[in-house]
Amino acid sequence: MTGRLHLVAEEIELIKFFGVTELLPGLHKMPPRHNVAPGTPVLTITHEYGARTARLMKWTFVPDWVKDPRDFTQISTARMETVEKKPSFKNAVKYRRCLVPVTGFYEWQRPKEGCEGGPYFFRRTGGQVFALAGIWETWMGPNGEEFDGLALLTVPARQPFRKISERLPLIISHDDHDAWLNIRSGRFDEARPLLRSALPDDLVAYLVSSRVNNPSIDDASVTKPIKTQQISAADGNNKNKEKPPETKAKKEPKEKPEDDTQLDLF
Repeated sequence: MTGRLHLVAEEIELIKFFGVTELLPGLHKMPPRHNVAPGTPVLTITHEYGARTARLMKWTFVPDWVKDPRDFTQISTARMETVEKKPSFKNAVKYRRCLVPVTGFYEWQRPKEGCEGGPYFFRRTGGQVFALAGIWETWMGPNGEEFDGLALLTVPARQPFRKISERLPLIISHDDHDAWLNIRSGRFDEARPLLRSALPDDLVAYLVSSRVNNPSIDDASVTKPIKTQQISAADGNNKNKEKPPETKAKKEPKEKPEDDTQLDLF
């Protein structure tokens, strides 16, 4: 489960990446955030009133039928495999999709034999902004109180990152932003193919200090690598590319079965 987010970017960078005609209504200058925990406000991008809009939402998803959020287990992520079926999410994924700008996120590796485990920081090699897929809901209380809360969509992790975590947040490529934010039809047909989009080749991950476990520590030190080794998405993507069959006399190359290593964990 994605436990922390990272967003350190200037306004102009966010406008260029998410804006339309150099505009992104609702965007205000934000301080750098190195350790964003569930339950706190995060920046989101939605498509409302005919335009992309930046707005803050609470990183916790509370269905509208919940009477008191204090009595409801905090939801920060939703599984890609079941998001269309779960009563809590099925309307949100059709009518309330958003993008969550980040410059990184954290996943925790469980201790294994010969491995201590610990938090890993994921980012693009140049530190650029990218977008995670989210869904949101407005909770309204009996006394007029209300807030918008979101959940990040997660997918089964691909190699080589599966050694770190079984799941990763769904990354939406820049070219697919419109398709993800387009909710006018009230259907999910156009966005459904994006649930299996590939990881960017420049995504890397490396082990960082367990200081990130403490959400009150929010400075650049939590992203400092404690080992020089890093894992790159390019390694896994290159392995998954189909290789040309070897030609042998009097033998036709056999087709390899389609790689279906992503398992439905639920």
